[in-house]
Amino acid sequence: MMKGKPQILWFLVLVLPLLGGCRKDNGLSDNLAASALISDFAKEIKYNYGPKNRLKGVFKLSLMANQAFDANHWGWEEPSFFLEGGNRVISGIQTFANPLPITTLSFRFFGPYGDGTLPYNEAFTGALRPADILSMKRTNYSASGVEVPPVKPDTYQAVYNAQTGLLESYIETAYDTAGALSTVKSYNFASDPRSSAEFFIENYILRSGVNSTITGITNTKIILSVSATLDSEQVEERNYDAAGALADFTNNSFGTANGATVVKRVTTKAKYLAASGDIAKNTLVQTLSLYSDETSLVWQQVETTLYTDYHFSKKSSYTVKKYNMTGSTKTLIEQNVQIYANGFVAEIDNYTVASGKASLASVELFTRDAQGQITLYQVKNTSGQVTAKTTYTRDTQGRLTQLRAVSVDPNTGNETCTGANYDKTYETLTSSSGTYKKITQTTFPCSGATVSSSPSAATATTYNAFMQPLVVQTYTFVGPAAELTGQTEYTYNSKGAVTKKQDYTVSAGQAVKAGYTLYQYDSNDFLISSIPYDLNDQGTAAYVVTSYTYR
Repeated sequence: MMKGKPQILWFLVLVLPLLGGCRKDNGLSDNLAASALISDFAKEIKYNYGPKNRLKGVFKLSLMANQAFDANHWGWEEPSFFLEGGNRVISGIQTFANPLPITTLSFRFFGPYGDGTLPYNEAFTGALRPADILSMKRTNYSASGVEVPPVKPDTYQAVYNAQTGLLESYIETAYDTAGALSTVKSYNFASDPRSSAEFFIENYILRSGVNSTITGITNTKIILSVSATLDSEQVEERNYDAAGALADFTNNSFGTANGATVVKRVTTKAKYLAASGDIAKNTLVQTLSLYSDETSLVWQQVETTLYTDYHFSKKSSYTVKKYNMTGSTKTLIEQNVQIYANGFVAEIDNYTVASGKASLASVELFTRDAQGQITLYQVKNTSGQVTAKTTYTRDTQGRLTQLRAVSVDPNTGNETCTGANYDKTYETLTSSSGTYKKITQTTFPCSGATVSSSPSAATATTYNAFMQPLVVQTYTFVGPAAELTGQTEYTYNSKGAVTKKQDYTVSAGQAVKAGYTLYQYDSNDFLISSIPYDLNDQGTAAYVVTSYTYR
């Protein structure tokens, strides 16, 4: 079983050299396979790649772990996590706790092929299981660092199966300020029939009050069906009240839909390996159905994705439709369509819906270069006239250097500035302590119908060798000169986790150190505390220190 690894590192970047030669894949798969970070998190890693998956300089690779919930997902539509121009594999480690920390990982590589073309590589693992936590303790401290013990401390206990090593249950017991029992949350786990995971929360029970009375229960059931032509899974969730009747309860509410309280939720995924009726081969249909009782369907969402290459998630089209359900009547309330070309979004069709009928409202079009990066974005009305457009300019390394956005009068073609306009500059800084990259984004406002030649604001970020931000500075422009308005600095440990965030006060363009926050980690790299201090190194607020025990 794996031990705890970094769970609260939002961006841990592994420095890798640029690779050349006549390789077909620019070294992405080799670097992923060599990463100890990946192999420590997942017990099995598979890399799916081949020359046929390289298209116009883009090599598509999917990373799969045996505990990943969406092992083959390929996220072309999520560029915000990508830092342009970084020749790095980036491991975006995100943690969410319900009830224990679970981690998602993503890996991206930006280095040239042997022929000089620039790839845009991404691979996602999905969600991985938590580390082997046995128990957890939270200790409260005052701003001055004095422990404030509760009348009775909360407890957190995990139980693992002795034979399989899988998580069986987790119990969280909380007390109020007087030491009286407040809530008991019990999570029971079962072996997940899907090959992509090892367990799922099969049963959740909330108990409240000094008598630990049941407040509500949620049960989950997973049903799989596999055939030569169709793979499907169905996840059913039901909420029960304290009396055991199918009903809603506040702490695990499914909310409302179509004016009704939702007490049952069913999610289905059907992968059509062969054509079936009006459904084409390599189509994934995902349906979310909400019920007000066991049989009364009140709302539904249907997502249909057609793939030209399902294994590598190379999409052809994606359609989402939402319906209100009243008895047997199905009324469309929302519809959108995305069209793909070479694995990238090429068109988005937006609809308005009235009385269950969808009418095309606008079309968004994306023009891309050989590397799949956007060069032109346009919005057209139903008559095919351009109403807005954004142009993207890039340097020889494929990095975005300029963005200009305008609205367009569909009748005259006249352009009017809309405000989302900026330039980027890239610098390499060298000092006695190393080489750094500085990226400055300068914003230009609208001046009448055109983009102003005078900037209004700028953000300059200096990164270390691991492409982590060291200094973030913001500026406004007074006349032609830039004046500093804000500054923040970050310090990291050898494992890439932030250990200090230093704030500054800025007056008349001068930055002066202010308060700061220190972050502490245990031997397994779990974040255990974040403590705020003032300029005089005195604590400014109460804080909590979390400690874990491991198997």
